[in-house]
This record gives sequence, C-alpha cells and structure tokens, in this order.
Amino acid sequence: MTKKKRLALAKLAKKAAAERRAAQEAEEKANLAHWLEGTAWPSFQEKLKANSTERSRAWRVHGRELGPIPPPRHPRLLESCRYDLLRFGTIFCTGEYEGMKPLLKRPPSLRMQRFIKALQDKILHGGLKHVRWPRGKGKSTWVKIAIMWAALYGHKFFMVVVEKTKGMAQVVVEEIWKRIQTSPKIAADFPEFAIPMRDVALTPQRMRVQTYMGRPTYMRMDVSKFYYYKLPTIAGMPHTGAIIAYRGADQTLRGINIESARPDFFFIDDPQTDEDAKNPETVAKIEDNIQGAVLGSGELSERISAVMASTPIEPDDVSERFADPKRHPEWHTETEPLVVHWGNEDLRDEYLALLAADHAHEDEALATSQKFYMEHRAEIEAGVVMMDDGDFDPETEVSAYQHALWLLDTMKHKRFYSEMQMETRRDESIINITPKLILARVRKGAVAAQIPEGTVMVCVATDINPSYALTCAAVAFDPRRTGLCIDHWRHPCHLKATLSDTEFHAAIYNLLAAVEADFVERGYDIADRSFHWGIDCSGAQYKSVNQFVYERRRKRDTPLDLYAMRGLDNKMFNPRVSTRKFKEVPGRNDTVLVLDSATGYEHINFNKDTYEYTAHRAWLPAVGAPGGLSLYELRGGGSVETHEEFALQVCGEQLKWKPDDPERDRVAFKWNDRVYLRHDYGDCVYNCYALAGFLGLAVEGLQRQATRRKRRAIVGGRVN
Repeated sequence: MTKKKRLALAKLAKKAAAERRAAQEAEEKANLAHWLEGTAWPSFQEKLKANSTERSRAWRVHGRELGPIPPPRHPRLLESCRYDLLRFGTIFCTGEYEGMKPLLKRPPSLRMQRFIKALQDKILHGGLKHVRWPRGKGKSTWVKIAIMWAALYGHKFFMVVVEKTKGMAQVVVEEIWKRIQTSPKIAADFPEFAIPMRDVALTPQRMRVQTYMGRPTYMRMDVSKFYYYKLPTIAGMPHTGAIIAYRGADQTLRGINIESARPDFFFIDDPQTDEDAKNPETVAKIEDNIQGAVLGSGELSERISAVMASTPIEPDDVSERFADPKRHPEWHTETEPLVVHWGNEDLRDEYLALLAADHAHEDEALATSQKFYMEHRAEIEAGVVMMDDGDFDPETEVSAYQHALWLLDTMKHKRFYSEMQMETRRDESIINITPKLILARVRKGAVAAQIPEGTVMVCVATDINPSYALTCAAVAFDPRRTGLCIDHWRHPCHLKATLSDTEFHAAIYNLLAAVEADFVERGYDIADRSFHWGIDCSGAQYKSVNQFVYERRRKRDTPLDLYAMRGLDNKMFNPRVSTRKFKEVPGRNDTVLVLDSATGYEHINFNKDTYEYTAHRAWLPAVGAPGGLSLYELRGGGSVETHEEFALQVCGEQLKWKPDDPERDRVAFKWNDRVYLRHDYGDCVYNCYALAGFLGLAVEGLQRQATRRKRRAIVGGRVN
C-alpha cells in the first residue's frame, strides 16, 4: 500500500473516531440535561462526559434527590383508617421496632373508646375537649396517636404541643417524628412521609437540600427560635407538609405564626407542676395563658380544635378550674376515676390493714393479705365498677380492683384520690384561710372592747412597725380555749430612719406609753389581773421594749401584766439552750422565759411557726366552737372596713408546707407572705396565742409528739 493511500485511510479513521466521540458527548450531555430536569434516571456509576462544573452539579443534585416514591402497600387499609382514629391506632401503633416500645400494649376499654371518638370528633370538626383520667391511663398516648393520624392524613396542618416545660414538649414531638420515621407499618402505607424522613435522619443540613422531582421537600427542625418540626412536602400530595410546634405552659402561647400559618390544633398535656398547683397566682397565669392561646391563636375563618389532658393536684388548680362548667363552659370536660364504684367498705378496710401489715413485716409476697383477698374476693368486689378491668399485674394480682387497693395503700391518700380518683382534697396540715372566711366568723352579740362572761384571760399583743404604726389586737379566752377578738386598732407613727439610737428608743418608749393610755380610753379595766399585754421586741426595738417593760414592772407604774415577746421560727426555736449572757427558764407550750443577766431584762421566746399555725386553724371551726376564734360584732359607729383591713392582714401569710414528721420538727415551716401587703394584725393574733400559752392556757396543736430532744428539755406540759 502506497504512502498516500495509508494517509487517506488514517484520515478517514480519525474523522470517524471524531464523529463517534462527538455523538457520544452529545448523547451524554442530553442525558445529563434530562437528569437535571428530573426526567431521566441514569445509573450513577456511568461515567459522564461533561465538564467539571456540570459534573459537580450533577453529583450535588444526585445527592439531594430522593428518587421515586412507591405507592402505599395496602390502599384499602389506608382508606379505612382515614376517618377512624381508633382503627388507625390499633393497626399502626402496636408492636416494637428499632428499640421503641409499642404505643399500645392492648386494645382500649369501652370507656377509653368513648374518649377516642370524642378526640376524633374534635380534630375533624373543631371544639375544645378536656380529659381528666387517672395518671398513666394513656390519655397522652392517644393524643400522640391523634397528632400522627391528623398529620399523616392532612386533617390538621399546624399543631402545637404544650407541656409543663418546653423540654418536655420537645420530647413528645421528637417521639412522634421518630415513630413516623422508623415504623415499618407507617413506612409501608405512608412512604411519602417515611422515605424522606429516613433519608434526612433528623439532620438539619440534609433537610435544607433534600429534593423530590427536583423540588425541595421543605423539611425543617427549628429548636432554637420558633421551636417546631415541619414534615416533608411532596409535590402532588396536598396532605403533606404538616407543622408540629412545641411550647412550655410558662411560655407565651399567643400569636404563634409560622410560615404565614396559624395553629389549628392544640394539645395541652398536664400544664402544671405540683408547686404551680399550690400557688394561686401561677394557676391564674397558666389559666389565662391557655385561654388566650387556644381562643386567640387560630384563624378567624375556622373553628380551632384543642384537647387538654390534665390530672388535678390541689383544689382550685388549673385542672379544677377548666373542669368547672361555670368558669369554662366552652371546654367539654370528661372525668373518669380509676374506681367508678367501690365494693364492700368493711372488707376493703380489713384487706388494706392486712396489706399494710405485710408491708410493715417486709413480706414481699404479701402472703396474708393475698390469702384473705382470694378467700373473700367475691364479697370484696361485689358491686365494683372499674374504668378498665385490664389494669393489673397478672403475675401478682387477680383483678384491677386489687391493683387499685394496692395503689391506695402505697400512695398517700391525698395523692391517690387526686391522681387516680380525680378528687382533690386539702392536706389537713395545710391551712389556707381567706378574708371571706375571717369576716364570716363574727359572734352575734359580742361588743367591741367588752370582755365576755366566762373569760379566764385577755391577751393584748402589740406589733411594732416604726415607719407605719403600732398595731394592737386583744383576744379573750375561755376555759375551753375558745377565743374572741374583742378589739383591734392601730396607733399611727412615722419614725424617720435618720433618728439617732437615743432618739429612736425614746420615741418607741413614748409610743408604748401612748398605747397604754389607749387601753383606758377604750374602756378596759387594766387593774384586772386577767388582763395581759405582750409587746413584740424583735428587731431594732429590742432595747426600747425591754426597757419599757422593765421600768414599768420595777417602778410598779402600772397594774398591767407586761411581757416583751420575740418569735423564732420552728428551725431556730430551742427551749434548752443557755449562754453566759442569757439564761432560759422553762415556760409552757413551746415558750421560754429568757433572762438577760447583764441588764436584768427578761422576754418570752416562743415558737412563731406553731403559734401562727394554731391561730390560723382557730378560724376554721364554727363560731363559739371549742378551740375556735371569732370576731366581735360591728355596731352603730363601726364600719365594715374596720374588719376588712383586719381580715386582709390576718391572711397576709399563708402556710405552704409544714413538717408533719416529729423527727423533722426542727425543719422550718414555709410561709407565703405575698398574698397581701401587710400582716401586722396576723402577727398580733398569734402573739396573743403565744402569750396565752406561756401563761398556761394550752391550745390545740401546740403539743407535739415527744422526741429524745424534747424529753431532755424541761418544757411545761399541757395545762387544761
């Protein structure tokens, strides 16, 4: 072959190769273009012939794209649950998977099914539902199921979960997300949710770039600013894209607006803590927050849905307020106790006594009580109706009623009846008196400043507030320890803080002398030996009061029986401690007479907590009852405001906690002094009780059980 022919053939081969390369590159570019538009799905292992920019873009798009989403595996089953919450829960929320326990362990009882149907109705048609069930009965579980059902079928678009705290609410929302993401049953029939959510695996960066058919899925997890999770939005599926936000009950719930959408469903789960339930101010704040959020946050064009699941803790707490149809008629409340109807009371009490004895003897098998229950089961359970007959441990118990009795024995009665029976009961050791109660304790016929017949002693107490007034109250006691407040008044004073010590002591001395003159002016016979005056010497006026009492007694300038008094809280009061400066002489009923060896002054130390507690309890019995306390009747010139101011100040401090255990009697009581501005009259009343106790009149509630410390101390006994 000649050289010329060889060159011609090489040229033709080179040209053919160039044409093949050009055709291949054109085909690859066309495939790439179709792929970028979402209309073709080439194998990614195939090497693309494109420039570096196009290849980089292709890799990024391939990493973001979900790929095809299969259709539901069981379309008929899926459609049968669309408007049936109970069926959805029993099919999709049972069974364990990927380390998560099943939401439902057994089918719900008939009473629970009524609530489930009501919950379904509120979601589909709007309205407010309040559920009060025993703790642990699944009310929160079914609302979680309802949120999943509403989100997966598109019944609701924007739901808000409200818990005691924001952190607890976030845990609920995360559980809902993880169950949708990991459940094999949900993945089979709701792939449009499960596949995108599994792909991102709760990774915010992945959520921002994920696409389906070239369009973003708009998933979002905001845990730092607006606190919400947004489910994937899939093109052509309008039921996707639900928002589930979360808030704490202490956060502002009004005006929630995310992506130009307002909430259409609220789930409020136990919005109060134990401390919140005991504080009326916090209860009122939570009540107002919920009411404003639920009724003021939704769209004006549609009826908002809300479900509140609560357990009562204290009388007049958040749960009790929303359950009151007079206070909140817009909330439809459903209350279900654990035990609907109790059985034979005598046999029940006998079984509880045997159960307590088994616990005391550390009998883990509870043999004696179990034998008694099995022998008398038919009689014990006669007439019993339970909320759910399946609520018991089959390994150790034979019925739900036996389990309820075990709970009654192991839980405190107050806690059992509030958390299991929806019956709030006041703790007998906690006294919450109100001005209305005080004003109702008026003894008919009692006249101001007039000592009634049968009085054994009249105690007058003066509380000193140098910048405000010297406040006085007089209480007459009879032998039954029944008290009558026969007088109360203020002696105004305005001592400036710039006074020197000498000027201050002189001013206090003169004010006390003026109060002494008030006795005669108000008609008291101060020469009567049953008339006693106690003056508060706590704080800056210690020296002034003691000097006044000392000089009056030493010079015998007055027939009054005077005492300087100082109240110490339960933690600080110790009737047996003496020092070189002070010598304590045994008194009576949690009181001690303290002698100052240097000056000759003497004053009474008393347990302020126990006497204030006793004075509060004294207002509870009916007028004239033994141990009770009442007010004189206003007549003629007396104005209602006279008693109103007194009643407000008597309630100025409220007991929040009291150590009932005798072994903890050195623990301080807890008082809330923020209810009203002043409590001077209240201080005067319990000072009167302390003075009466020192003088020998025992008052119910002051004698505590004897302890080793108490037996060593020489403290006076009860004087009847």
